[in-house]
Amino acid sequence: MTDRPPSEHDDQPAADHAALAERAVIGAMLLSPAAIDEANDVLTGRDYASPRNELIHDTITTLHAAGTPVDGLTVADTLGPDLPRAGGLSYILDCATHAPIPAAVTRYADIVRAAAHLRTVDAAVTRIHQAITTRDREYDVLELVNTARDELDRIATADTRAMPHPEAVYAALDELEQPPGMPTPWDRLTSAIAGWKPACLYIVGARPGIGKSVAGAGIALDVARRGKTALVYSLEMSRAELYHRLIASVGSIDMSLIQHRKLTPTHWEHLAPAAKHIAELPIHIDDRAALSLTQIRAHVKAEQRKHDVGIVVVDYLQLIAPPTGAPRDDRRVQVDAISRGLKNLAKDTCLPVVALAQLNRGLESRADKTPTLTDLREAGGQEQDADVVLLLHRDLSGSHAPATELKVVVGKNRHGSTTSFDLFFRGEYSRIEDPPWSPSATLERNDS
Repeated sequence: MTDRPPSEHDDQPAADHAALAERAVIGAMLLSPAAIDEANDVLTGRDYASPRNELIHDTITTLHAAGTPVDGLTVADTLGPDLPRAGGLSYILDCATHAPIPAAVTRYADIVRAAAHLRTVDAAVTRIHQAITTRDREYDVLELVNTARDELDRIATADTRAMPHPEAVYAALDELEQPPGMPTPWDRLTSAIAGWKPACLYIVGARPGIGKSVAGAGIALDVARRGKTALVYSLEMSRAELYHRLIASVGSIDMSLIQHRKLTPTHWEHLAPAAKHIAELPIHIDDRAALSLTQIRAHVKAEQRKHDVGIVVVDYLQLIAPPTGAPRDDRRVQVDAISRGLKNLAKDTCLPVVALAQLNRGLESRADKTPTLTDLREAGGQEQDADVVLLLHRDLSGSHAPATELKVVVGKNRHGSTTSFDLFFRGEYSRIEDPPWSPSATLERNDS
């Protein structure tokens, strides 16, 4: 027996070193329960190049988890009709006979794991090469770059060392001492949805002029003030126009005076500190028109490598360029693909994604203009993919409620109840605030 793992300076090729390491790990696991735990802290059955070693590893792990003694005979008996696929009893016994001392199992397991990563890299390169060679001259270069980067990121961040069950239970318990999500700018909304949660898609729907862009800017500003980077993809509004709104909000300067350039020296006294405050915040605005999901995803991933990103805001969903391959004559299918892509973006980046969306014009012809989920334009995928859907409404006619009352309908809440409440719309300052009136006066909840 030996505790020396195969050396890179030995005469055998690297594949042979990995094969010897696989047999060494199996042998050590057959000899010692402690070696089983050590190996499973590094490897899973999928990390073995040899299918028979994968089968034996998984069988040993199953027996050990059940509290059954592990040796060559119990493994062979458990395999039953699968024994020939595992090389037979002679192979299993041979692994145990020529095993290193169990204490060296981690060193061999590391060799097996490194070889598994190299195979994954090779497979990724092959897939990328195939994607290039099978596309025509109009292939999406950025999409290929993203595919390559994602493949390599999965390898770089892969960690097969599973958290033991008891430790996982108490880790989940510890999480209960933390807020469920990052607070929103408005106490009522935070109470309703428990804050912005990682990997969740939030759709904020409204008709034009109601205030969804103001809400999006307010969300980004609030997250940035909490020290997290806010990424804003403004497909409708220019970067300068969005900054003007932020300055109006922070400086409490009438937006109409900014738009018409009727600013007095007093106004400029407020503009300067407001601009300085915004300039110091981690807000990144991309105002390129007709951005694709691929471009947004690439930019978010790049920013995550450089900054502590807290949220992604997209204004607005229907302006995103349809994914490659989506039918050009079916807008509903296109929008479904976009919403599904945004949900995948939230999951892949583990970030909350807030997508603003237009509502159908049909609600304007109804007596009750309070929006519902069916009012989402090209609805279907949006409602299905979103974790939370927020619908905004203001009575612009003033016949039923002041235009400053912004009704928020939580039409879908995957992890809670639906509700509706009012916020205070300060249009002149491009700002939405918690209402000055009683917090409980307009709160309605539906737990059904």
